[in-house]
Amino acid sequence: MLKWLGVGRDDGAKLPVDTLAVRHLVSGKPVFQAQSGVPISADSLAYEPVQRLIAVATADGRVKVLGRDSVERTMYSTASAVNSKVAPAATRQLLFLINKGGIARLCKDGVLELFSVEPCSSLDDPSQPLAHLSLPDDQVCCVCQLQQEPCLLLGCASGAVRVAALVNASGDLVAGTRPARGLALLSYIITQRKLDAAGPVCSLAVHSNAPYQHLLSLHQDSGVAVWDMRAQTLVARVHAGSSGSSSQITAAEWLLGSRRGDFATGHVTGDITIWAMAETGSGSSWQAAAQVAANKQQMLQPQPLAQLRVLTSAGSGACGQQQQQRRTASPVRGRPVQQQRQQSVQRCRPVASLQQVSMGGAEGLLVFGGGDEMQPDGLVLLPLPVPNT
Repeated sequence: MLKWLGVGRDDGAKLPVDTLAVRHLVSGKPVFQAQSGVPISADSLAYEPVQRLIAVATADGRVKVLGRDSVERTMYSTASAVNSKVAPAATRQLLFLINKGGIARLCKDGVLELFSVEPCSSLDDPSQPLAHLSLPDDQVCCVCQLQQEPCLLLGCASGAVRVAALVNASGDLVAGTRPARGLALLSYIITQRKLDAAGPVCSLAVHSNAPYQHLLSLHQDSGVAVWDMRAQTLVARVHAGSSGSSSQITAAEWLLGSRRGDFATGHVTGDITIWAMAETGSGSSWQAAAQVAANKQQMLQPQPLAQLRVLTSAGSGACGQQQQQRRTASPVRGRPVQQQRQQSVQRCRPVASLQQVSMGGAEGLLVFGGGDEMQPDGLVLLPLPVPNT
C-alpha cells in the first residue's frame, strides 16, 4: 500500500493509469471510479440458471450482474430521460431473458428497459440499456417471458395483457438463441373483459406443454384467470369468493410437471392453496380436458387440494407434520376453526410471491411473505403435500 501511495520504493512497479481528468477536479463534483459487492439500495433480484448469474437492481437505477468470483458488471438505467425525471424510478421487476442474452428491468413508473448481459463492441455504451418501452395509454405492471416465442407478455394497470416482441438490430424478430437488441410493441391485446377480471395485473406465468400454452394471470381486484394462448379463450378462473379461496389472492404460480397440483395461490391472510385444474382419467391431461370444455363453450372448475401455511395456528414455523395438522379441519385447543382463521389473519402477512422448487424427487414452494405480521417478510421453503393414492 505504501508503494502505491508513493512512500515506499519499488523501481519495477508502475502506478495505475489516473482516470481523473483536470475537468473533473475543476468542476468539484464527485466522479464515479469503481464499485464492488451488492449495493445497499438493492430492491430486486433475478437468477439465470444456465450461466448461473445473479442480477441485482437498485432503487437508483443500477443493474449489477454477478458471475463467478470477482466478476461483476454494472449497468445504468436511463429511464429518467424517457419520463423527464430527475432520477430513474425504483425497480418493480427484474427478469433474465433466457437464451436471449438480455435482462429486462421494469421501473415502478411503468417503463420497461432492455439490457445486454454481455458487452458488445457494436454498442456505443455497453452500460446503457439497449431499448425502452412504455405504453402511451396504459402502464406496465409485470412482465413474463414466452419460452417458445421471442416475446414478452406485459401485464397492465388497465387489466389487459399486451405483447412486446424481442427484435434484433434490424427490427426483425430474434430467432433461436440469438441475442435481443430491441423491443417492439405488438397490436395483440387480451382485454380485461376477455379475462373476466378486475383491477391491475399483479403477475403473469406461462405453462407450455406442446401443443398447449396457457397463461396464469393474477388480477388485484378479482383473482386468477387461466387463458388458452392457442385457442384464444378463457379456460378457468378462481375469484376471491370461490370455494377454497375465501380471501384476496396476492400471488399465483404454476406447478409444472408436478403430481401434487396444477397451480398454487397465495392469499392476503397468509394461506397458500394448491389447486387441481380438473379431474382427469389415466393418460389424459387437464389441457386436453380444457380444450374439450372450450369446444362446448364451458370452463373448467379448479378444485382445492390442500392448504399450506408459513405459520401454524400456534404462531411457530410450519414444516412436515405441522403442515398436515394445519390442513385438518378439526378445532385446536377448543377453538372453532373460524376463530383460528380470524386470529391467523391478524398474525400473518400476505403472501407476496410463490416459486416452485424441485430438488431431485422432492418438490416444494419457495414462499416470500406469509410470516408473522410483526416481522419483515422472509423466504420459506414449504414441501408440497404428497397426493393420496
